[in-house]
Amino acid sequence: MDKSLERLPEAEYIVMQVIWQSEHPIKTSTILTKLHEEQEKDWNISTLQSLLSRLQQRGFIDFSNEGRFKLYFPLINQELYTKQETESFFRRFHHSSFKSLFASLTGGKKLSKESLDELTEIIKHAGKQHD
Repeated sequence: MDKSLERLPEAEYIVMQVIWQSEHPIKTSTILTKLHEEQEKDWNISTLQSLLSRLQQRGFIDFSNEGRFKLYFPLINQELYTKQETESFFRRFHHSSFKSLFASLTGGKKLSKESLDELTEIIKHAGKQHD
């Protein structure tokens, strides 16, 4: 990855999820409505505007004006951000150890045959990339 992205605080990440889910640039009021529908937390407009401003300053989003409305759109791809966060988590908490990661995820629980089959396919595919 050429440029490391700044890690988003939880509230900004939640706002980014709403923006990423939108197929088109999205108004502040629409973001607020979706946050109220999807989150248990009570969001207010001034907090949202502050978060949007910070996201823009950090280069995660930008906006265009449509009349008196700002329409926000992502500048950072969700898959790119998720990949970086996942890799960071893997290094930080599991020291890049798949054994540590899987042990943590399973917590000693038995995996279903379906889950084992899915993991086997992922491992086979990863092994083919190195051949």
